[in-house]
Amino acid sequence: MELIQRPRRLRGSDAVRRLCRETRLSPDSLIYPIFVDETLRGKRPIEALPGQFHYGLDAVCEAVSDCLAAGVTHCILFGLPREKDAVGSSAWAKHGVVQEAIRAIKAKYPDFYVITDVCMCEYTDHGHCGILCGQSVDNDKTLEVLAKTALSHVEAGADMVAPSDMMDGRVAAIRAVLDEHGYETTPIMAYSAKYASAFYGPFRAAAGSTPSFGDRKGYQMDPHNRKEALKECALDEAEGADILMVKPALSYLDVIRECSDAFDLPMCAYSVSGEYAMIKAAAAFVLAMLAYSKAIAKVRLSSLWLALCAAAVGILTVAVRQLLLQSLLQAGSSLVNSWSTIALLIELAIAALGAWRVLVKSQPAAGGQNAGGTPAPQPFDQPTQPISGQGTEALAGQRSPAAGDDDLCEQLLASLRPLLKAPLTAVLC
Repeated sequence: MELIQRPRRLRGSDAVRRLCRETRLSPDSLIYPIFVDETLRGKRPIEALPGQFHYGLDAVCEAVSDCLAAGVTHCILFGLPREKDAVGSSAWAKHGVVQEAIRAIKAKYPDFYVITDVCMCEYTDHGHCGILCGQSVDNDKTLEVLAKTALSHVEAGADMVAPSDMMDGRVAAIRAVLDEHGYETTPIMAYSAKYASAFYGPFRAAAGSTPSFGDRKGYQMDPHNRKEALKECALDEAEGADILMVKPALSYLDVIRECSDAFDLPMCAYSVSGEYAMIKAAAAFVLAMLAYSKAIAKVRLSSLWLALCAAAVGILTVAVRQLLLQSLLQAGSSLVNSWSTIALLIELAIAALGAWRVLVKSQPAAGGQNAGGTPAPQPFDQPTQPISGQGTEALAGQRSPAAGDDDLCEQLLASLRPLLKAPLTAVLC
């Protein structure tokens, strides 16, 4: 057959595939969030984010050292101040927690790139992202304190500032103040399309920034809106932003794609705390299911597939210091296409649901029989150690399956599988 175009020519070997790869992921593209607690000495595990830590000012360089060991050269700082008040005045204090963290990092690692989150929620006693006027946030009064905070960070040595508050006009206000004080070359990464989301829950617990009343839907974006994201990005570009961002990442891949196509500025995506916690929980569930070898056999989870899932967890998480070591990136480089990663996660969910169905159907009902009346099978092999302090009884649930369990599981599986064919693409920064 005479074919002029043969796309397979560029797939014939690993060398040529690497040469022609469109999407490349490296530690250079990753930014690691560091939580600095002004009241802390040393470091303390963050309960809401397994594997992550709060760092005291005396230990923040340890986090940087770990980042560098993993090949990650950028961080974004979040501060937990000793004191809070109605206007968040510690946010722009000369010797505030973020300002001192910047100085500590730059003194030891002057070339490490430090980005700072600019918002008021960690510093106000009410937990909202600006100055209150009654029960709502006063947009224009908040712009003044955001600009003061950004300036204080840059004066302390920050390389970039990242306003996450979602006030109208904040990029222009910060750009004007920085330029006025001679910081024309300091870039701004704007949280341009930041949607209101339950995915922020673990972060708010880690940063101590949960609102004391109400919610943030009055300034964060409505999850139903796509065109509004384009509008927000256009406004930030016009006001002087250097990098745009969509947050959260996983739920808004279509918005990331559309905004990336519409604007020439670099696009950043924030894989948020809820995504991290969700994947960690899914991974723990799969590890628990491994103890039940017969159930795993029935859902056909091979060790190779699990290894790929582990790499996917590393790619789609904020834990870049912990999981994205150079060796892991090289071993999992085939997973850099974001849709492949999402597909693996959906397969993970399908497998987990399938394992759950097998386990539930295998639990004996009253009288030593299954719900269908057949004799109960022999118990699965017991794990050598309980998972997360729970025995196998907790994992299996020790219950007889309700009549609707099987139908519910089938519906869930049916709803997940079509997603594997959805044309989703994302640009990761």
